[in-house]
Amino acid sequence: MNNHPETTGKKLTSNAICERFGITRRTLARWMVDPRMGFPKSLVLNHRHYFEEIEVISWERTRAASNNRKAA
Repeated sequence: MNNHPETTGKKLTSNAICERFGITRRTLARWMVDPRMGFPKSLVLNHRHYFEEIEVISWERTRAASNNRKAA
């Protein structure tokens, strides 16, 4: 039994990521290769990328907190 819920949760497709952030697939591809973005790694199955929802949420919160600190 896997005791790591963060690796057994909902997966988001590339399309779902693009819709969530209002970006194009090309922008997502750039985020995925830019280490400064720190975007979560994907799981690749049949040439399709899937992202752990919990990792995307964590990344999103980290980015929001970082942006809030810069604005203050």
